[in-house]
Amino acid sequence: MGWRKWSGRTVVLSVLCALCSADAPAAVTVEKAPVVVVRKTFDRRNPPKDMPALGPDADAITNINFTCSANARYATVLRAREGPAGSGSSTRINDIAVKVGLEITIWVPRGARRKLVDHEGGHRVIGERVYETAERVAREEARRWVGRRVTGADDDAAVREATQRCCDAYLDATSNRAGRIGRLYDEITRHGRADTEVEAAIEEAFRRDAREHPAATPTPVPERASERARGAP
Repeated sequence: MGWRKWSGRTVVLSVLCALCSADAPAAVTVEKAPVVVVRKTFDRRNPPKDMPALGPDADAITNINFTCSANARYATVLRAREGPAGSGSSTRINDIAVKVGLEITIWVPRGARRKLVDHEGGHRVIGERVYETAERVAREEARRWVGRRVTGADDDAAVREATQRCCDAYLDATSNRAGRIGRLYDEITRHGRADTEVEAAIEEAFRRDAREHPAATPTPVPERASERARGAP
């Protein structure tokens, strides 16, 4: 028997705002959406078409999807036609608005054993714990770009690349981190086969990741993680 977990990431770059004054105050805003958790069951013999493929050794799947969208206001410092031949625009980013979210979908077979349900719930807890610092991480990444000059073929291209890189850095610190910890959790529990308590496995996975990636953003350890992990599909 086996379990499989997916960790996804989504970037959405909104249409950039219109030009703003070069003297406009710099600002960063972050909107953190509530976690969306969807639990679904399926018939092993006839899984629904919208369900991800399990693979030959998997009994259940948890899809953890971190999302990020961003837009920016900017001021043109030098337009392409004003510079030397072949040069692009020089643009200063005045402020950035970032929206982040977390969507978790847990698929378990009908009549699944409690051990399987609890194991998949552990993946949910890992995603939610990493997401606890999402607002701070997004704000820190956005601040790196506010006030900076960026260049590109035109203003929109220059700022779009900057917001792309901002979201990519956020997702590296959240989605990638959750994926690493999830893989450690599966290793510790042998994909749910080991007689390891869910809470203990989660804590050990976070500790191992902190040792292996000390620069990663720390996440507070909530109490009673095992109870959070348990729950009917």
